Amino acid sequence: VVGGPATYARELIGALARVDTVNEYVVITDAPERLAVPAPTVRCVYAPLHASFLQPLWDHGWVPYLVRRHGIDLYHGTKGMLPLWCPCPQVVTVHDLAVYHQPETFAWVQRVHQRSHTPCAARHAVRVIADSAHGRQDLLEHFQLPPARVIAIPLAASAVFTAHSAPDDSRIATELALPDRYV
Repeated sequence: VVGGPATYARELIGALARVDTVNEYVVITDAPERLAVPAPTVRCVYAPLHASFLQPLWDHGWVPYLVRRHGIDLYHGTKGMLPLWCPCPQVVTVHDLAVYHQPETFAWVQRVHQRSHTPCAARHAVRVIADSAHGRQDLLEHFQLPPARVIAIPLAASAVFTAHSAPDDSRIATELALPDRYV
């Protein structure tokens, strides 16, 4: 199952590849098969993650090593984490603070990792992205961050949710006496 942060990262890189044909995007991932973005500006770098308890090693070992090795100019942590050390500026997306509000929904290793490193990531990032105005406010209050560094960028629906007319749509709408515009 592909979770929310992985879906966010996949949709983001797909959108960037469509609108930006100048910059190169290097995606560091443990699941390259989930990234189906056929674009000349997107390069996938495989960084294996053999078990979830190794996530801290991945975040703080693999990532900075690969950032340096591939000459990356800006690193974007799309899952609320950033390496403790990185050779370039960093941006982080923090989707929510559920680890603080519903800690029982996280394995203890995840709880410890996120509670210890999300505050560091938020404080060291040049920009912190929240999914909503509420999430932004939560970050500002919980971590006492400068408001200018935290920006809310609402998530967009994937292109798979685009409406397509079917041949019998108008017949069904007429039978059900639906208005011209409806959901």
